[in-house]
Amino acid sequence: MSDLTEALDRILNWLQQQRRQHPDSTQEWWLRSPDEENNAPVVSPGLSYASIEEITKDLQLELPPEIFELYQWGNGTQYDSSLFEFDWLFDIGQGWGFFMGVGYFPLQMAVTESLQWNKGSILNIFIGRECIEGYLVFDKNYQDIPVIFRNFKGGANETIIKYASLTNMMLTVAECYEQAYYINNNGYFSKDEDKAFKIWHKYNSEQIVSATLKKIKQLEPKLPELDENTGVNFLQEIGETLKISQDPRLITPLIRILRRPPTNTATDDKLDNFRSQASMFLGWLGGTDAVEPLIQALKDEYWLTRYWAIITLGDLKNSKALSSLTELLEDSEELVRQAATEALSKITHPGDVMNPLYSNPAVANLEATAALYGMTLSDMLHPNIEILRDKLNPSPESDGSRDSGSIDDNPDNNTIGI
Repeated sequence: MSDLTEALDRILNWLQQQRRQHPDSTQEWWLRSPDEENNAPVVSPGLSYASIEEITKDLQLELPPEIFELYQWGNGTQYDSSLFEFDWLFDIGQGWGFFMGVGYFPLQMAVTESLQWNKGSILNIFIGRECIEGYLVFDKNYQDIPVIFRNFKGGANETIIKYASLTNMMLTVAECYEQAYYINNNGYFSKDEDKAFKIWHKYNSEQIVSATLKKIKQLEPKLPELDENTGVNFLQEIGETLKISQDPRLITPLIRILRRPPTNTATDDKLDNFRSQASMFLGWLGGTDAVEPLIQALKDEYWLTRYWAIITLGDLKNSKALSSLTELLEDSEELVRQAATEALSKITHPGDVMNPLYSNPAVANLEATAALYGMTLSDMLHPNIEILRDKLNPSPESDGSRDSGSIDDNPDNNTIGI
């Protein structure tokens, strides 16, 4: 028996055992089955190898053996069409402090989803409540096929958790059920979050981080040539992998990107956006390991590097940065001085309500972009579009030092800086 099939059997056996031994705890949604009143099985009967080949013949994907093994084991979790609700089988909330149960699609539905949405390099097979979806991601440039769960609720597009492979996901879930879950004093299921994270780390962290480091080695030197979507997605992957794995090796490349010198070419605006993205991920995820490199970045000649380092240090709220930030109160750039004031206030008075301009990296990015055009944030948000056009497109008689071109004539300027 393979590791994947053995882990799937362990998961199903554990769930069935808990439902028998702790029927009162099945009132929790993550342990409920929509069909349990009818005593229906959680998993549909598996398919033959030939059937799987026939169903997937139109996919432009080279499916791994794991997909065949999963759907031979069972053709998806049971489905309640009236509620559009699938029986859950896997809790993917390891280390997150909550339960997040998901089921998986019957193969025909998974294939239809992939073909309908022309997703190309992904196969969506997992489904959960609250707009949670799970994908196998195929990339011809990389050998790994990770499983990524994302949250799309409210228009978000946020990675919740990532597994190195389908087998590693099932090994993680099975071991978490067996070792990290318990009945608390109130008779409900709980889990030891530290144990759950350590189990996730055991099966996934090194493979996922290594894959991201490989991508950094290939793509970082090409950063000035990357289109903005590719570049931002690349940085988002670094940041999300850092968030999930907490591996300090991923802090260094974000610091390098933050400190990347200007090229004095047309790519500068794009690189400014990449710097802001790198800073945002450091502020959200970098922890104390990012403080010393960011303090060094405060000495950078390029003012936007200093600016983003200040914003990030303010988010990290580490007192080690106080003296260096104090020196920047006399910086030659007004926005740097303003950001240093706000960062110092965040560190020394963390309980105070902050200026919203500096509580959101996206808004700070907009103000920094405005400064590049000789404008203020109020100008960028002005309801009169003609005033904005005049400021972005100064007449020949004006003494504006930067010719930004027309918004209409330059499709690349349809979005200003973000």
